Amino acid sequence: MTALRRSLHAARALAKEAEVAFALHALGRLWYLGGKLRRAEAVTELALSWYERSRDARGSALALSLLGHLAWARGDGQRALTFYRRALDVSGPASGPSMRAYLRCNLGVVELGIGMVAAARECFRAGLDDAREAGDPALVSHLCTSLAEVCLEERDFEGADALLEESMRTYRRMGHYAAGVVATATRLARVANHRGDHARAREWAQVGIDQARQEWGSNEEALECLVQAAWADARLGFPVAARETLAHAIRLARQRCEFAELARAIVVGAILAYERSTPDRAYEAVASIHADPPDASIRRWAEEILTRWRADMGPERASALEERARGLDWRTLESGDMEVCA
Repeated sequence: MTALRRSLHAARALAKEAEVAFALHALGRLWYLGGKLRRAEAVTELALSWYERSRDARGSALALSLLGHLAWARGDGQRALTFYRRALDVSGPASGPSMRAYLRCNLGVVELGIGMVAAARECFRAGLDDAREAGDPALVSHLCTSLAEVCLEERDFEGADALLEESMRTYRRMGHYAAGVVATATRLARVANHRGDHARAREWAQVGIDQARQEWGSNEEALECLVQAAWADARLGFPVAARETLAHAIRLARQRCEFAELARAIVVGAILAYERSTPDRAYEAVASIHADPPDASIRRWAEEILTRWRADMGPERASALEERARGLDWRTLESGDMEVCA
């Protein structure tokens, strides 16, 4: 940080606009990584103004992208969307396919996160074409996984499976992307569970868990793999293992404040509880998540489940349970609250 500030003062003294912009941008990234979002935003806006003075389109696009990251980290999806769109516009055709793929990936994540599923699909698809043109295997894998998320939203499980298989093959060829392998195995397990192929789901979940243990010494980075493994175990006739794994995943998600994964674990637990033991409690848990979701994707999933259950139990009973769910905070639920897999 001190060295960066010295470089910044020297560049300003010499009136070197490009160097000033670069130093400010680097400083903004450091503040962002350190969690100082307001400071990072102020410094990055300064960097953007210096990039614009020096007519550096690439630098301007990257500064705008960082401002998008900051807006998204602060929960302002619309502002993040504006910054990412500006970044893509500013970069222009001269930026090259790798840069365009990166910027489109950022934009697509926000579009998907705020429920613009069709726009996200087009953005990821264009980004994947750019990544393939650039011959960048890491970006190809990442965008395959992102586009598969859209397929999952649209319940196109075959499309998601094909994209994720391509992503996994690419990560394995690269040989040093443990996080990518874990993320892709997680999604392959989720797709298999949704398709009813629970044996395959269990295999892919184990791939993610084993990779996490090998790379980081624990299964903490394979949190959703644990959730998918529990779902598969319950379906395959191993209720004790399912209950223990799901309880562990819920505790871990809460400790790490991973609220999307916590919600996903509770929804899976509710699905199992609804079918086996306590449908009312299960309905209340999912209704609570639907009313206050951690992201748009989980809200849509919860809505789909509630629609099915409402038809099953009747509107009067469902309405009564939704009323009771208003006083429920799903973040405090344990798997035992629903007697999962009893």
